[in-house]
Parts: sequence; structure tokens; C-alpha cells
Amino acid sequence: MDNANDMFQAAKYSGAETRSPYEYFCAQIYLEKAKEEMERGNKHRAIEYWSKAYDMAQIAYKNAKRYRRAQ
Repeated sequence: MDNANDMFQAAKYSGAETRSPYEYFCAQIYLEKAKEEMERGNKHRAIEYWSKAYDMAQIAYKNAKRYRRAQ
């Protein structure tokens, strides 16, 4: 859970919102869904969403870093 949030914040501060918008917003939506599932008491489903959020945020972060190097 914290890893997904940390990776999302790293993506956010690297400029992924404009440099890798699809992955960035997917990660954001998965994080929101994970929080909703935890509130409902469905821990297993929340963990799945956090995992997907982490993966998408990591891709967004890498894409943003790659974009910066290309400039």
C-alpha cells in the first residue's frame, strides 16, 4: 500500500501527469479503487488494486524520466 502511494508520488513529481498521462491516471484510479475496497472491508481486492497502481505508477515514472533525458 505505501509502496504504491510512494511510487505514485514519485511519478507525480517527475512530471508523469503530462509526460505519461495514460499510465499516471490509471495509477491514480487504481489507488482510489484500492481505498474504496479497503473501506468496504475487501482487503484481497484492495491489494490487487494497489499492485496494479504500483505497476502503472512505475511505468509512468520511467516514461517521465525517459522523456526528460530525450529533451
